[in-house]
Amino acid sequence: MGKQTGLTNERELVSKLTEWFNETIQRNKLPFKEATNESPAKYDAKTFFGDVVLWVNREARQAYSYIEIKPPFAAKENL
Repeated sequence: MGKQTGLTNERELVSKLTEWFNETIQRNKLPFKEATNESPAKYDAKTFFGDVVLWVNREARQAYSYIEIKPPFAAKENL
C-alpha cells in the first residue's frame, strides 16, 4: 500500500465545506436556506457552476453566492 500524505483534494474539501455550510444554516437565521456543490446558478444570461452555491431559494433558482475552491499554487500555501 502507498504512503498516505494526509492531504485532501478539492472535491473532498468542497464536499466538507458544503456539509459545514448546511449545518450552520440549519442552526442560525441566515439569508440563505441551503448549500449545494456543483449546482448551476444563473446570473443574467450566464450560468455559473460554483464549487459551493449558497441558495436563497433553490426552487426559484435564486443563488445568494457561489464559491470557487482552488488548490494551492505552491508548497507554502498548502496548509
